[in-house]
Amino acid sequence: MASVSYLVFDENGKADIEEGRKKALQKELEKFEESEQYVLTARRAAFFPCLNGECDSIWLQIGEVYKYGVTKNGQKGRGYSENYLKTSNLEYFVQYKGALQECMKQEKFIITQLCPKIYKEVPKKD
Repeated sequence: MASVSYLVFDENGKADIEEGRKKALQKELEKFEESEQYVLTARRAAFFPCLNGECDSIWLQIGEVYKYGVTKNGQKGRGYSENYLKTSNLEYFVQYKGALQECMKQEKFIITQLCPKIYKEVPKKD
């Protein structure tokens, strides 16, 4: 019989998941309930790298949105350390906390419903 490192067997041969692995899986599952929908905004007026590949850079005024996103790992787990944000001239704000699916819905709602009302006209690319 093949052995699997994360399985343990009791005296009757019944398989179970090793305790450390169970805890790790439970912790991972909890992250799905403790997610956040965030926004990155410009800390100062400047050019920022374009994220959608349609241009090289975009100009943002202070407070304008650079990116909306969702993470189950929090700000630092997502890679947005205070040092990164400072050197990138960005600020990170949590807009919604909850289950991952709800955070994703919130992100899509903001992008599809609120953004068109905030930004009435998008400049056309020449």
